[in-house]
Amino acid sequence: MTRLEEIRMRLDKSGKWHETDIMYLLSLLEEKDQQIEKALELILRYGGIDGDHHKMRVMDQVVRILADDYKKWVRNACDGEDGPDTYGWDEGIAP
Repeated sequence: MTRLEEIRMRLDKSGKWHETDIMYLLSLLEEKDQQIEKALELILRYGGIDGDHHKMRVMDQVVRILADDYKKWVRNACDGEDGPDTYGWDEGIAP
């Protein structure tokens, strides 16, 4: 069980937020904000470089920054109507 699931269960039982839960949620929001800023900076810096292989690299790096579980995200992206390898994932080439 994740920390967020534990907080949700406690809130459901008590109907009240605990100060430690609020502080934890605020730290998660701050961390996510930092990840978003890092991803946007990466897009701004390298997203305009010519070449699909370079753009794919930028997209891969953004997913690595934003996804909580990169490998699981890629598995889900590749999964489709023909099974787990319906689609491919390319990490691209660094610009």
